[in-house]
Amino acid sequence: MSRELNKLVVGDEVVRRSRNGTSIEKVERITKTQIVTSFGKFRISDGGLVGAGAWNYQTISIATEETKDDLRKKAHRHKLIRTLRDYNSWDNFTTDKLEEIMSLLEQK
Repeated sequence: MSRELNKLVVGDEVVRRSRNGTSIEKVERITKTQIVTSFGKFRISDGGLVGAGAWNYQTISIATEETKDDLRKKAHRHKLIRTLRDYNSWDNFTTDKLEEIMSLLEQK
């Protein structure tokens, strides 16, 4: 169940979205009009980053367990892809193992 931003308390987690990606931030402080995280200050009224222009617009929203789980899965997938992409020790595999790997890759 989602709560409004004005119901947040110090220690709650929020999801910060920007053009560069998404991350989880902890609420460090709350003022009458702003939510403060280690990244910056966000307006309670709309979740927007204080002082941000169109180029670096960022928002926060309530971090649900479903959202956090989804972010963890995406990060794990990204790490796997990056590791496989950058792997340069294919010579260490036997021909049979390389054929097995190729067979998996061809299955798509």
